[in-house]
Amino acid sequence: MAEVAPIDLTLHPAQWQAFNSPARIIAFVAGIQSGKSLCGAAWMARQVAMYDGEDVNFILASPNYKILNQSAGPILRKFMIGAGKYRKMDDCYELNGGGHLWCRSMTDPNSCEGLSKVAGIWIDEAGLLSYLAWSNLLGRAAFLQCPIYISTTPYRLNWLYDMYQEWHKGERDDCEFIVCRSIDNPYFPDEEVARQKRILTPQLFAMKFEGTFSRPGGLVFQDFSPETHRIEQHIINRTEYQVYCGCDIGFNDPSALVVIAVHRNGRDIILVDEYYKAGLTVMDRIDVMKRFQTQYGVSTFIVDSAEAGEIEVMKRAKLPAIGVKKGAGSLFDGITKMQQVIREFKLKVMDGRCPNVRDEFNTYSYRENKEGALSDDIEDNHNHAMDAIRYVIMTVWASFLESVPQFTPQKTHLQKLIGGEYKKVTTNADDW
Repeated sequence: MAEVAPIDLTLHPAQWQAFNSPARIIAFVAGIQSGKSLCGAAWMARQVAMYDGEDVNFILASPNYKILNQSAGPILRKFMIGAGKYRKMDDCYELNGGGHLWCRSMTDPNSCEGLSKVAGIWIDEAGLLSYLAWSNLLGRAAFLQCPIYISTTPYRLNWLYDMYQEWHKGERDDCEFIVCRSIDNPYFPDEEVARQKRILTPQLFAMKFEGTFSRPGGLVFQDFSPETHRIEQHIINRTEYQVYCGCDIGFNDPSALVVIAVHRNGRDIILVDEYYKAGLTVMDRIDVMKRFQTQYGVSTFIVDSAEAGEIEVMKRAKLPAIGVKKGAGSLFDGITKMQQVIREFKLKVMDGRCPNVRDEFNTYSYRENKEGALSDDIEDNHNHAMDAIRYVIMTVWASFLESVPQFTPQKTHLQKLIGGEYKKVTTNADDW
């Protein structure tokens, strides 16, 4: 292994802490213009120097091309001068020692699939990544157990917040969080911090300039709480619950299949399990559906009615599939019904079973207009599991109380025998 190349760089205390952290996952969570990305580029340059002469891979990942091309990419190029040849077509560096440094947008969460022997990963603005993209990057790091450097502003209470909470409680020893404010950068103007504090909401200022996790405005399901809308893992009682599976179809985008148990009297809804992955074919989804049917007793698979061809393939595979009833304004109608279910605490998510569902609940947002104010339009992103849940609620729960009589459990054969209510049993009254 080559010696670490010296880097002539002046870092403030928080940057030094992040740069020198020995943790497997280093999370520099800070306000804007705090120098977190500059530190990430220096950290990556050091990783490359440590593996000089070895045929390994490195990854710079960003949530989208805009951040990659305007922030992390240009900063990294200054540190990579002399380290290798940059190939613009492939957006990668051919390193002098034989390895490669790949620059990737995680708009496609599978964009790093196939990269092996990864010796270092830098994720810029990681707080905007989906849970699927994050889990895929973790998979790339697994073989060499390589370190991951995260530089980000705390945008949402998503998977990164969950990891922070676990670290803060002492439940994780594989990561370290370095939190600092914009003003901790000695070059950041004090008067600008004061001005922003006057014009921004306290939540937005805390996230953007103090590096503090907070629930942002603009979430479609603002009332969803990971703490309130949770339930311990348990086996669903099928005499009390009917089990459905909402299916949002995708290939380049992830397919989302969410198993949902609905109480027979409409009292509550439990999100039991999920399957969330991009690149699935029709037959891949059918395999997952059959497994869910066997495991949970799914009675109906509810799919977007626009997927008529796929619904027919499901039926031919002996799966009870139907299309969700849609019409003009059905998106907002379905969202309104979901908001009602969440607000009335009828919806619960099983612990540890649905990480992508939880991530989307804390990410799905209204779109900002040119002035930065929220509009009535919804971002067409982080919505695949949300759509799958919406299909079930629109089809099953929305009209439940109006169309389904109050559920009363049927008596067992033993109860009937003791009560002398029949002479001969012809069916099993417990079946449903």
